[in-house]
This record gives sequence, structure tokens and C-alpha cells, in this order.
Amino acid sequence: MTIYGRKNFSGDLSGFVALNPQSGDIFEFCNFSQLLPRTEISDSYTGLTFRYCNMMNILLPADATIIDCNTAQIDKCSHLHPDAGLDEEVANCRHVVDTDEVYYDGELIKTFYHREDQLYSYSSSSSSSSTGV
Repeated sequence: MTIYGRKNFSGDLSGFVALNPQSGDIFEFCNFSQLLPRTEISDSYTGLTFRYCNMMNILLPADATIIDCNTAQIDKCSHLHPDAGLDEEVANCRHVVDTDEVYYDGELIKTFYHREDQLYSYSSSSSSSSTGV
């Protein structure tokens, strides 16, 4: 068993893969945050424990033990985060929560889209295992 502390795997999981974690390994205070929701670490890793980690947008192995970690799944809108490297979305994308339309002489001349990032799930409390989202 190896304990890995304060590692940063955000945005790129290749450093995590290079560690070749083994069953029983523990990750503490590590950042695994990824841009896209439901990013898989890998199904080939089993028996891992994550304590006090940022696991935003990570799809964890089914048998992982999660203790006091941020496991939010956040779908970010490219219109709200133009410099994040997200694929450009259509104007009336899935993040639109409201619209305001401007008419002139009965003709629609402009639509204003109000968007929000979507939070699919969130948990920061202790749990004995993860079932995925």
C-alpha cells in the first residue's frame, strides 16, 4: 500500500496512470478535477481510497472508497467559459435557463440567452464506497 499526498492530476490524468496505482493505495489531498463531466479514471484500478480529494467531474471505479471528497459533476457551458477549451455550443444550448426576446414592429430582432452551468450531482460527505454517477 502506498499513500500519495497532495498530487495534482487536474486536467490531465496521465500522471495518475503513470503511478500505476495498486489495490489498497490511498490518495490524500489530491486534485483530480477534469473539464468534462464523467471523466473515467479507469475501470482497471480497484481497491483505491480517496481522502479529502477534489474529484470534480471524475467517474470513479465502482469499488473506490471515498472519504470527504468533492465529487461534483458539473457540465460547463462554452458560452460562459469561452477560454476553457470546451467545444462551441449552439446559441440555444442545453444550459439555457431563460430567454428575453426583443421585438420591433412585431418582428423578433434579438434573443438574449440566460445560461447556467449544470450541476448533476454533488457530494462532499464521507462514504464507504462510490457507485458512480
